[in-house]
Amino acid sequence: MIFSFEKKILEWAHKHVLLIGVTVLTIISICIRYSFREIISNDSYWCLIPWYEIIKSNGGLAGLKTQVGNYNLLYQTIIAIFTYFPIEPLNAYKLLSGVFDYLCAGAIGWFIYENVETADENKKRLIGAMAYCAVIYSPLVFLNSSYWGQCDAMYSFFCLASLFSLCKEKYTKAFVLFGIAFALKLQAVFFLPVLLFVYFVKKKFSCLYFLFLPVILLISGIPAAIAGRKITDVFTIYLGQTDFYRTISMNYPSFWNILQDKFKDQFYLDFKRPAMAIAIAVLAIYMIVWAKRKLELTNRNLVFISFIMVYTCVLFLPAMHERYGFIYELLALIIVFYDLRTLPLLVAMYYVDCTTYGFYLFERTENMTLLSLVNTTVYIGYVAYLMYVMLKENRGKIRELSE
Repeated sequence: MIFSFEKKILEWAHKHVLLIGVTVLTIISICIRYSFREIISNDSYWCLIPWYEIIKSNGGLAGLKTQVGNYNLLYQTIIAIFTYFPIEPLNAYKLLSGVFDYLCAGAIGWFIYENVETADENKKRLIGAMAYCAVIYSPLVFLNSSYWGQCDAMYSFFCLASLFSLCKEKYTKAFVLFGIAFALKLQAVFFLPVLLFVYFVKKKFSCLYFLFLPVILLISGIPAAIAGRKITDVFTIYLGQTDFYRTISMNYPSFWNILQDKFKDQFYLDFKRPAMAIAIAVLAIYMIVWAKRKLELTNRNLVFISFIMVYTCVLFLPAMHERYGFIYELLALIIVFYDLRTLPLLVAMYYVDCTTYGFYLFERTENMTLLSLVNTTVYIGYVAYLMYVMLKENRGKIRELSE
């Protein structure tokens, strides 16, 4: 025998099982992040917390007239606003980044939901929910924000939002969103080649759209300018960051670590410019191939080429941190929902990336040469497979048009 109210509750729960499941999993993921609230990483101890205290002691927003650390003005402004609230510095950083964990997850879940090729609404919701949960439970995501206290989810969210706007051909929105990403952190520039390629191929918006980047960057510096700062500092901070780390790799298993892993500083001096030139050349080769083969910029293909371009930048550019792969790591999660056959590559990628996180956060034994070899192999595997999938399907369409 069962009570009538009990039966109604069970019937409601059965009808809304997906919503209940996602809610429970979200609460658990929040608990995981909350359990790390008192963990102080080296970055937090030596940089983030002292910078927060300096901004607060300088008067919050009034303190923006003085450069603190090497973060740009928009991020400093956000931290300055936090100083007016009764919250511990470490909690402020982790709360801010944690919110963007869920924004990234929600954006990816919604994108997958909208692009699932099925008329079954329940199946679309399930797959979208799976994508959302894959993000919030990614160890790279919750370690980055809630353990480390880093902000990579912030600029990555706006890069993802820019990409999803490109998919809908909302170009003004895409550039505004990317401008915000770029104003938050210099590493958003890894997504810039995607916008350049879409501009070149689609011919649906003016090159003047790229002026959104400096304009938004200048707007982000207005609070600091009011406090007495030169507005041009929004540019000089980034120029200083480009040569701040003078080593070929900052704990990222780049291609260059295969060649040299002992004398990174001298290797950086010798290979800085060649490394940048090779990264640009590889990107150019991809763009030429895609343009010559008249690759159709479907939503799926835009995700694929974005992944390849961002991965290329991080793998071949000098002075890369392990955290700089955050965008392509999120894109890899989207790709596995498009094509489950990329799952082995995703697992190998996450092994490499989690291991490099372990080097810094948990003092795990380092074998960077081996990891760099694995990382480069994973990159080649992704590029070969994704290029094959895109060009194979596109080849048939081109042949049909030519017949």
